[in-house]
Amino acid sequence: MALYSTRYVCETSLFSEEDMALDFEGHCATFSFPLEQRVEHKAHVTVEIEAGNWREANLNAQQILQPVIDALAFTTGQPLLLIDWDFILKDELGSETRNALWRKKTVHPFYFSLNTHLVEEAQQVLNSEGGPGIDLCWHRYALQRTLALDRFVFQWLAFESLAGQTEVRRQCEKCGCVHVHTGTDRAEALKILQSADPGLSEKEFKAGI
Repeated sequence: MALYSTRYVCETSLFSEEDMALDFEGHCATFSFPLEQRVEHKAHVTVEIEAGNWREANLNAQQILQPVIDALAFTTGQPLLLIDWDFILKDELGSETRNALWRKKTVHPFYFSLNTHLVEEAQQVLNSEGGPGIDLCWHRYALQRTLALDRFVFQWLAFESLAGQTEVRRQCEKCGCVHVHTGTDRAEALKILQSADPGLSEKEFKAGI
């Protein structure tokens, strides 16, 4: 097992003129706020971790850093998002040369051409009965996220909203009392999915949802 110094880019509004450190399970996570990163509301967080290779070091380091940024977000009330590593250095004491992995991300602007047809389609949505629902709002939030998990969460909220609510009745196995509550309309949810995938069976739907 070798020791790796792994540095990550963290998206946050926090900043400090000095480095700050937090300890968790015997590891020290050090936050630094270089000026060029601070302009983009980003910081660096570095932790040393033992691993068999740099890929394992990346996974092991995240298990330490995630609780650290959770705690810091809680105490500050500020968002923190661990984006990805940008520098990994292996401890090679005694070597004349040392190997390091350095990742630089270049962001290019992306433009989507708006045309008359798309505007007319949006107008049809606005003219529909009741207008746009909360499901379209969740969908828009999903489009603004870069992480796949974040996108899934908001798209799932949009899906549940589109399916609507229904009365759910469940009988207690012990006393026989019937409990009533509202929940997502699973029958309507199945129809929505089958409109996109006609081959989806009810059995597969129940097993997967």
